[in-house]
Amino acid sequence: MATTRNGASTTIDLSVIGVRELIAIVGIVAALSGFYYTTKLRIDNLEESHVNSDETERRIIALEERTKSMDEKIEFIYQATAWNLRQQQEMPKAPRK
Repeated sequence: MATTRNGASTTIDLSVIGVRELIAIVGIVAALSGFYYTTKLRIDNLEESHVNSDETERRIIALEERTKSMDEKIEFIYQATAWNLRQQQEMPKAPRK
């Protein structure tokens, strides 16, 4: 039972609602609940992908640091090899007997 502004009570007579109206109401409720469910599912999927993207970002940063370290080591080896080659070229050759 519901009341109006002037305090009079009103009742809803369910015998007035026909089968068509009942089907329409059930259809609208079903559509709205489906919309809510799929929206919640999409939000959950987005949140999960955000968590995965944070993990992926951490992995990328770790790989970049490892690559930088490897580049530094390669540069050191290259410079050491070049230095050794210069030293060998500057050394006087021993005469052959």
